Amino acid sequence: MIVRRPLALALLASLYLAGPAQGDQRKQQPFEMVRSLQFLQENITLGSQASQAAQQKFLIQMTESFLAADMQTWRDRKNFSAAIIHALSGGDPAVLRGLIKQGAIASEDLPLAEGTLAYAEGRSKDAAGLLLSVDTRVLDTALGGYVALTQSALVADVDPKRAGQLLDLARLLMPGTLVEEASLRREVTAVVQDGDIEKFERLARHQLTRFRQSLYATAFRNQFTEALIKLDYSLKSGRLRMIAEILEALPPTDRRELYLLIAQRALLAGKTEMARFAADRAAELAMTAGASENIRADLYAAASLIVTDDFDAALQKLKAIDTTKLTPEDSQLLGNALALATRLREWPQPSPFPDIEREDRAVRAKEMENEAKSIAALTERVKEAIARTDEFLKRQTQ
Repeated sequence: MIVRRPLALALLASLYLAGPAQGDQRKQQPFEMVRSLQFLQENITLGSQASQAAQQKFLIQMTESFLAADMQTWRDRKNFSAAIIHALSGGDPAVLRGLIKQGAIASEDLPLAEGTLAYAEGRSKDAAGLLLSVDTRVLDTALGGYVALTQSALVADVDPKRAGQLLDLARLLMPGTLVEEASLRREVTAVVQDGDIEKFERLARHQLTRFRQSLYATAFRNQFTEALIKLDYSLKSGRLRMIAEILEALPPTDRRELYLLIAQRALLAGKTEMARFAADRAAELAMTAGASENIRADLYAAASLIVTDDFDAALQKLKAIDTTKLTPEDSQLLGNALALATRLREWPQPSPFPDIEREDRAVRAKEMENEAKSIAALTERVKEAIARTDEFLKRQTQ
């Protein structure tokens, strides 16, 4: 269950940051501590920075508690699952390493435990050889979700389709959790590589609406924008309008920021149609926004029009923009747009011959001079021949 009350989130995070009492900590079973970890992770998807900070400290506390637990503790299947989830969440692999060394893991669970340890230690090849053979459907729901997410990472570069299937499974096993949120972000990358636009749109809409407050939301919006630029979103394909449909469920402020981001990145990528589309919609939503949003919308719209018949109006808008209200990145974009506009309307000026052209010209001049000398010499020889012929004819007529 996800608690959505900000006061409750702040209170829980502060308790973890302060650290629980040592007596209470030792009484907690590993599976109970994992539940607390998952609570923190779920609240990270709700935008709680305090929960993110608390998670790192809590993982350390879990490590200390797990290392101190006796062998009897690990005979409980729920606690074994907790050790796996702890490692896959970034916990110290020393816990699993110790359990394997002590023989606390059942033989049928060794591939999962050793594969998880290999993954936690950065031995991806060993991890793939062990973990990819694990059937997540026979694991308990939470453990299956974490393992499926990890399996997808191991095949993402070599088999995007299988990675997508594993991410689908992870999302189904753990809805509303950080596992689902991470699965959505990773699956968007997989479907873009596969060129599946329709699935990309479904996943993006899901991620943007369900997890718009997540601490990873900004990273996903950048990822979403880059995907739009890579895929076939143009007037010709008829898919530009789908961008508006995907963003329609977002609050106006979120939509405006995303449209501005899309317009900016599309301009930098030379996608002027997309830039103009996004800038126009950002301008509509910026009517009630602050001056900086209006200026950004004007900049992107004008910059996208300087290569069209609206050149003059676009140039005037660019010249009228208040540069003091722009970010360094947008200031550079404005400078580039004005420089391009100037070049487009410049009369071409003759330029001096480069050195190599001067050398070629000198060679050609020398060749022409030699040719002229040859022609002159030939002319003289012809004249001499004609004179001799005339002399011969005169002697024959005398």
